Amino acid sequence: MTPLLCAMTVSAWAQAPGSPACQQAMSALQAEEASVLSSREAGASGAPSATDSAVASARLQPWRERAARACLGSAGNAYTPPARTAQDPVTVPPVSLGPPVKLPPAPTTPAAPVVPARSDALTTIVGCDASGCWASDGSRLSRNGSTLTGPRGACTLQGAVVRCP
Repeated sequence: MTPLLCAMTVSAWAQAPGSPACQQAMSALQAEEASVLSSREAGASGAPSATDSAVASARLQPWRERAARACLGSAGNAYTPPARTAQDPVTVPPVSLGPPVKLPPAPTTPAAPVVPARSDALTTIVGCDASGCWASDGSRLSRNGSTLTGPRGACTLQGAVVRCP
């Protein structure tokens, strides 16, 4: 819509509500609304039901359309959006994922479970004297201060369990 046409439309709409036909239609609509409200209050024995509201709305609809035609210059109908032109569908090329990947066949026989390697049996201290200790595997551990030394080097002592390299 061009700015000039838009200004003319707004100007025409702004002048229409002040016209005598518009004022007369609005007065008639307000009088009918007052009539509907007073008849509703006279017969009301509580809150109005949905049926009462639908009847009142249907009774006021012709008056509202008349006021809309006089004041706005329209038919007073609900807004209908302009028809859209048909568009060709958008075509998208298929996505190429490359050559298919061949997976190896599933094994037919179940694999044997993996058994953790056994650690050496725990060696414990059997007895000690002033120069060293005897281990449960029969080896002699000599004492060098607070450290026990086996045939291959220094041993670590954790409680009664001894570990030697």
